Amino acid sequence: MRKCSLLLVFLGALMVCAPGYLMAEEPAAKNVETQKKDSPKKAEEKGEKKPANAVPAADKDKKPAARVVKVDRPEAAKPAKRAPAVAKKVTKKVKKKKNIVVHGFEVFVGFLGKTVFFPIFGFPFVVIILVLGSIFFTFRMGFINLRGFAHSIQIIRGKYDNPDDEGEISHFQALTSSLSATVGLGNIAGVAVAVGKGGAGAVFWMILIAFFGMTAKFVECSLAQMWRTIEDDGTVHGGPMYYISRGLEEKNLGVAGKFLGGFFAVCIIGGAFGGGNMFQANQSFELIAKYVPATTPVMGVNPYALGFGLLLAIIVGLIILGGIKRIGSATSKIVPFMVALYIGTAIIIILMNVGRIPGLL
Repeated sequence: MRKCSLLLVFLGALMVCAPGYLMAEEPAAKNVETQKKDSPKKAEEKGEKKPANAVPAADKDKKPAARVVKVDRPEAAKPAKRAPAVAKKVTKKVKKKKNIVVHGFEVFVGFLGKTVFFPIFGFPFVVIILVLGSIFFTFRMGFINLRGFAHSIQIIRGKYDNPDDEGEISHFQALTSSLSATVGLGNIAGVAVAVGKGGAGAVFWMILIAFFGMTAKFVECSLAQMWRTIEDDGTVHGGPMYYISRGLEEKNLGVAGKFLGGFFAVCIIGGAFGGGNMFQANQSFELIAKYVPATTPVMGVNPYALGFGLLLAIIVGLIILGGIKRIGSATSKIVPFMVALYIGTAIIIILMNVGRIPGLL
């Protein structure tokens, strides 16, 4: 589809740039027909002399030989008017095909949205699964989110680090890599939307769910460690797609595990492009655009926004292409500053509006 779109745009550009003489055949043909319609009799009435090579009356029924009539080449103004119309038609076709792709994507996302957020007793299906699952794991693991909290701090501080252990990054780098994907605009915009829709009481429920959600995160990381694969060169592969497929295979559900693992991988790719990339880049640009005047859009594209997105893509690409070691090294330096800025900004906002807190209770 992308190649076809590029081909259509290229053809449209060719039509716009086509020389005038490529379009000059049609006016010439009209002049030839006009001259053919002028009979010798009409020429005599006009007082014109018969040409020496005039066709005799006896040969009227015979088809005259084709004559080459030299006509002055018309100006390029007419083709210039025609070419933009062709280019506009091509552009409409390209936009139509893009709209088909966008519409198909919207239908697919809409279907998933209706399935995931299907209401059950007034609560979305995904919320029920997450809340009930987190509560179950919390009791099943004996409130590990409380018992193991001090131990987790010791691990992060490097008390149990061993250079000979399997793995490519340290415990602290693993934590910062996880936080870099967890703490983001969702924690900022999501909390603001929740408080705006549900009032100050929404903060309590978010804290309560986060308390049980700690255990769900612990179980997720533990499963990733249990069913990860390590290559001969020390490269580690793991994640939900691995423990879903391999874990269910041990329960004699290999087909279901492969399907669910593959489906998760496909969805996570879409999530990475949407919520993980485009949403972050868009919100970051919207924030900067309030203070830096954006340029005028050209052909529906804002060059300033495009440049900002390309800059982010280049920076992130340089980090990701370096593998997990470069990702861990970058996040270990960025995330501590990010967390301090996040918490510090929240405290400053609370202090600036401390007089309004009683009215929210």
